[in-house]
Amino acid sequence: AAGEQYLTRPMELPLIPSWAVTADAQPDVFNQVLEIVETDNS
Repeated sequence: AAGEQYLTRPMELPLIPSWAVTADAQPDVFNQVLEIVETDNS
């Protein structure tokens, strides 16, 4: 599905939220990611 969309409109930019939008929606996201990485590496 995504590949087909790209092939039909290759110059269109995908709608990917920036980290600023992500942080606005989930203010603790960076701490959560850090905790996940630390847990994964221990």
